[in-house]
Amino acid sequence: MGLLVVKSQQISHKLPTYLPLNRSTERSRRSPSPRGELQRSELQCFMLWGFGIVFACIFVLIGFVLWDRQTELAPAIRKNQELEDRENKIETALKDMLKKNLG
Repeated sequence: MGLLVVKSQQISHKLPTYLPLNRSTERSRRSPSPRGELQRSELQCFMLWGFGIVFACIFVLIGFVLWDRQTELAPAIRKNQELEDRENKIETALKDMLKKNLG
């Protein structure tokens, strides 16, 4: 919940300002924190979110690559196995024919 503060000059030029109604606001009014500390905190938060998003995207990309590789290679592996089986059958049939003709 917040308190709406509207100055007469802000009505036509700017949007109204909302102030939170809690004790942290009162403490900050009594002892204002240095501007540099506030900027550093905001920068750390921004960098933390940025790195988090970047690493999440990297992991998603790696997962996608692995999934795509499996789905793309599965038909090729199956076809290769079928061809090897066919080759083995043809080879055994030719060996049997050779034994019958020579023997």
